[in-house]
Amino acid sequence: MDPLSVITSVNKVALFFFVLVLGFVVYEFVMYLKENRKFEKPTVPQFNPNNIASNTFTTVVAPVKKAHTLNPHKKNRLLPLLISTLILILLGGLVLFYVPSTTSTPARLKDEKPTILDEGIGIYSPDWRDIPTSQLNEYKNKLVFITLKNSGGSNIDKARIRVNAIDWATNQETLLFNKELNLYYIKYVIASDSARLRIQGQLHDMVSGWPE
Repeated sequence: MDPLSVITSVNKVALFFFVLVLGFVVYEFVMYLKENRKFEKPTVPQFNPNNIASNTFTTVVAPVKKAHTLNPHKKNRLLPLLISTLILILLGGLVLFYVPSTTSTPARLKDEKPTILDEGIGIYSPDWRDIPTSQLNEYKNKLVFITLKNSGGSNIDKARIRVNAIDWATNQETLLFNKELNLYYIKYVIASDSARLRIQGQLHDMVSGWPE
């Protein structure tokens, strides 16, 4: 299995759990606020208008204040909220900082242009040095000769070569011929943004014409 795909899938799982834990933290926080509002309502004293204040002094015994204790409901809400927040921070760091660097891979794949050549097709530099398909990346925006070997004998009077085309056209025909190498050829500039090179060629027979 490709390590890059494994890392990417792991990152997607981390993102999923990040969103899941985020929702849980929001829910716990809302419930925590509700519990606070519920148990912190002020006590309003009840006054009876029928009671008449007396001029005599009475002894008032102040109640002993109880030590403040944390509401058990509040404590139960606070612990999972803290734990979820910690997990959320860890997952957030994983999602943000453990993203695989994929910028170099697409560039490398883009440079490795697949080249498909029909039988008899060749590619040469302008000084007639054979260019292997593995070295075509070095000829971006440069002139090359795309050739077709003359294997049809003396009845062949021309050839046609098409690059990344589906149909044949008259502008694909060529009379350029290297007698020493016995090659028909066209001049072609390899574009820097070409995704692929699919090169096909045909020879024209003076008697039977173009192949079907």
